[in-house]
Amino acid sequence: MSDLRVLPAATGDLRGQAILDTVGKVIASADWKAGLALTLADIPTAMLPHAVRSLAVQNYVDPTMKEKYVRAVIDNALAIKVQEGTIKGVRFALSLLGMTVEWTQWHKMTPVGAPGTHKVVVRINELLFDGEPLLSERSQRHAAQVVETVKRHSQDLAFSIAADLTSDLSIGTMAAAPAQWAYFEAVAA
Repeated sequence: MSDLRVLPAATGDLRGQAILDTVGKVIASADWKAGLALTLADIPTAMLPHAVRSLAVQNYVDPTMKEKYVRAVIDNALAIKVQEGTIKGVRFALSLLGMTVEWTQWHKMTPVGAPGTHKVVVRINELLFDGEPLLSERSQRHAAQVVETVKRHSQDLAFSIAADLTSDLSIGTMAAAPAQWAYFEAVAA
């Protein structure tokens, strides 16, 4: 029961006190943690699509991507958003998907490139999708989508996809290169 000296007059009478006691019992009996995801890691698999939309990271994940990559992007959504428009942001976003980036700015090219142009090689090092080859068309398109989402829009890219092969691995057939992609390569390490 509450201390009647600190309650306003309307709740200090018997009727008001009965209402406060009832509300107190309801609040005390509820399991509030059951309705809350305490951390992003606690989100059930079925709720991941809702988390992706609420965190506005739809351009970074694919609904059929392996769950570990979806969770990595969700867990780092704020860090990705803060770094959008930077080379560091592209590297970070792709690293969450098991990819590495070699980025050469125009002034470091030999010969020096046109201002604002960049050469970007994305190396896919892990399988993003179950049952697909390392350099599947979907993996390539997803890498390009992430780069386009994160990079500064004024940057003109010579974009390519590569894979470092450290073991015997069947790549399968590689996709036809979209017009904006320079070339594809597979490098034996």
